[in-house]
Amino acid sequence: MKVLSEDTFKTLAGADAYQRGLDYYNEGRVGTITIDGSRISAEVAGSRAYQVALHHTARIFEGSCNCPASDGFEFCKHCVAVALSYYYQTQTNQELGEASTEHRVFSYLSTLTKPQLVKELHDLLLSNSDAMQKWELKASIASGSFSTADIRKQITKALPYKSAGLWRHREIANYFEQAEAILLTISEPLLLLAPEAIEKLLMYALTRLDKTLKTIDDSGGYRASVEALLRAWFKAMIESEQWSENAKEESITTIILSADHAFESLDLPDSVANSLPTDSFARIHTKIEAAWNALTPSNQRYSDAYSYYRKLEQILLNRARAEHNVDKELEILGRGAVSVDRSLELVHRAINAGRISEARDWLHVAGHFDEPSSRELYEIESAQIELWLAEQNYQQALDAQWARFEEQEDAEILQGAITTATHLDAESSVLDNGIAYLRRRIRDHDTSHRNRQRAETLVHIYLLNQRSDDAIKLARRMPFSNATLLAIISATNQRGQPAMQLIFQLAQRLIEGDKNRQYIKGVEFLAAQQKRLDDAHQAAFQRSLQQLLKRPQNIRQPNLAKVLRANFAFLQES
Repeated sequence: MKVLSEDTFKTLAGADAYQRGLDYYNEGRVGTITIDGSRISAEVAGSRAYQVALHHTARIFEGSCNCPASDGFEFCKHCVAVALSYYYQTQTNQELGEASTEHRVFSYLSTLTKPQLVKELHDLLLSNSDAMQKWELKASIASGSFSTADIRKQITKALPYKSAGLWRHREIANYFEQAEAILLTISEPLLLLAPEAIEKLLMYALTRLDKTLKTIDDSGGYRASVEALLRAWFKAMIESEQWSENAKEESITTIILSADHAFESLDLPDSVANSLPTDSFARIHTKIEAAWNALTPSNQRYSDAYSYYRKLEQILLNRARAEHNVDKELEILGRGAVSVDRSLELVHRAINAGRISEARDWLHVAGHFDEPSSRELYEIESAQIELWLAEQNYQQALDAQWARFEEQEDAEILQGAITTATHLDAESSVLDNGIAYLRRRIRDHDTSHRNRQRAETLVHIYLLNQRSDDAIKLARRMPFSNATLLAIISATNQRGQPAMQLIFQLAQRLIEGDKNRQYIKGVEFLAAQQKRLDDAHQAAFQRSLQQLLKRPQNIRQPNLAKVLRANFAFLQES
């Protein structure tokens, strides 16, 4: 049969007749097609019913119609409509058979006429109430009768208040998915409104969001897409040329000074900094600072007053830091210094700025709050050590770090002391004293948590100071965790002296702990270790793996020999 395409019909009929015929096809004017060998016939509904006959062979494709335009032999628009229907039922059906599964539905839908598609879609919507509501909303918008009041109703519908609360992640995700779908649909008519109207609707949406978030545990951040959409509304509003700069300033300031938490999702004023002149941006900050100065700093962390003060304070801090204005930053932080944590933050910031005298003053303030907690006392001591280091008072800092090490027996604390000792040329002495201190307190065969913790600490000190041989010796005496054994093995590999005994000790644990008897972790671990070994150690690794297979407890392990032989070729030969 002659190969057909839309271009074939366009060539036969001409561009104008082809387009009118395509419209007839899409409007569903072609009746049932009858195929008899090479003859195709159908009736087309025009100003009256017209009879079309097509002839399709290996060499030709031609058509005739009883309409006046065809006069019995011209390829008219009615011929085009029937030809397209025939083409989509034959040629396209073949293409459908060859199409991949994921594209087959799309290809099939492409063969349907507009009336057919409309009917299929409408039938589908009747069985899906959520989808029907979405299309009813689209139809209302398209009709031109969609008012500002209608948009407000849709915002209410998008963000319903759940008095009973939502706590399950799936329910919360569904809530915000539906909210996004509705808000996205009304975005087009909303953004055609005047900026003042957009502002009122945006403020309403944000208020609704703030109210509903009080009963929804959205710790998973499912509302992010809704917040992004509201930011897009706000940005479009601010960038509108219909609004004066004064109106923009007033709107931004009003929203920032609102106590509703949801308004913070607009990330003001930074999110619109590039949309405003510099002087407008400065005036907004001036108004924010005036409002902030009228507030009293609160230390009640979960109170509305605390949150509101910190919100305005953070905006002012962001600007001071962007301008590298340390004086202003310290001034802002200092006004809110009503807690140990804030005073210590000022200590750190003053030290970083090289203002040692101010750091001393704030450390003094931190130490004079009533009834500090044990955590706060620890942080005060840490700040004191930091200040001594900044003052180059290394001996006092070292004495404090050593005392803390004796109390907590922590490897990182000892490393800090060793670093401090470098300024006194005493790092070796501090390291040796720390190791000796722990060695004296570690007892062989003592399985208590405290004894194991000391041994773990000593291993980490060895590894931090490139003493892997000592770490291996200790590991042979103490029952370390898998993570510590792996750390020792990794450290010895880096030095080209693999701890073969520890490698197979850890491998044995992984094998015995595999309840599914697939031994995946154990095999992956052994394969990774073998790859890291140089040629000189490959023979020792192979001997050790063969010995592991021969252990009585492993002979009884189901499937172990088969899995290992499948992954290590040398075992197949032995």
